[in-house]
Amino acid sequence: MSDVPAVYVHKLAVLPERQGQGLGTWCLGTIEKLALTNGYLTVRLDAVKTYKKLLSFYASRGYLRVGELIFNSDVWVDAFVFEKVLFK
Repeated sequence: MSDVPAVYVHKLAVLPERQGQGLGTWCLGTIEKLALTNGYLTVRLDAVKTYKKLLSFYASRGYLRVGELIFNSDVWVDAFVFEKVLFK
């Protein structure tokens, strides 16, 4: 992960019955616009490693896997960290 200041999104979720309606795409687009408006050029987010559909969703929107979070805990679930560099 780079040392560039970034907006970090944690636990972004769309209810299963609302998935496939463009809400996740709208949320990411809005987050990216807000980041740029406020001078950030990077958005980082995490996604649970076992949610293959979500991992593909982020990748298809230009997010690259740059790390992982390993918790070794019964409370927290391991996740991948994704990052997207934004362009004005």
